[in-house]
Amino acid sequence: NETVIKSAFLERVSFKKSPKSTVTIFELNSGDSRADICMVNGKSIVYEIKTEYDTYNRLDNQIRDYLKLHDYVNVIVPKSQLDNILKIIPDDIGVIFYTQNRVGNISFKEYKQPKLNENIDSLAQLSQLTKKELVNIICNNNLPKDRLIDIALDIYDKTEINNLFRESLKLKYFEKWNFLYTNQKDLYPLDYQWFFKNNLSTETVYK
Repeated sequence: NETVIKSAFLERVSFKKSPKSTVTIFELNSGDSRADICMVNGKSIVYEIKTEYDTYNRLDNQIRDYLKLHDYVNVIVPKSQLDNILKIIPDDIGVIFYTQNRVGNISFKEYKQPKLNENIDSLAQLSQLTKKELVNIICNNNLPKDRLIDIALDIYDKTEINNLFRESLKLKYFEKWNFLYTNQKDLYPLDYQWFFKNNLSTETVYK
């Protein structure tokens, strides 16, 4: 299921990157959708997981939401669904497929690289930030959120807003991801997401 695939992806990909450069985020709110995994370094990269138990009914809307906010978007599917997913996703979306061997180990292979998203919506990115995060950008705590957004749109260009959006995500989730990264050897893989959200002592939880 999705939890198993997420855990395997972290072990094969995310844990191989230093948290000083790359922060991985679970279930990131993105418009009306939630990205299963988002990795933020110099770019923001979304990975939407569709297992053999999932349908593709919401995928169009999910991709549309992700493309408003993030630089690259990928879909992860089982190898058996590769032909089906290629028929329905846009050309600029990356595709990664996974397989499982006889002892249960999961491996991933990139079938198609995503293209850089040139249509990011600056208003959508700023709207996704909290007022506190916008205050850190504008340095004015007395204005309402919509006014802070208007000011940011006036003084920053699209590239600058994208950089600010990514840096805000890294700052917001760094401690959560660093905790998981640091304690990974003490955790059961199926608990990765729970510990990312809660950052509690493994000795207390597993006592």
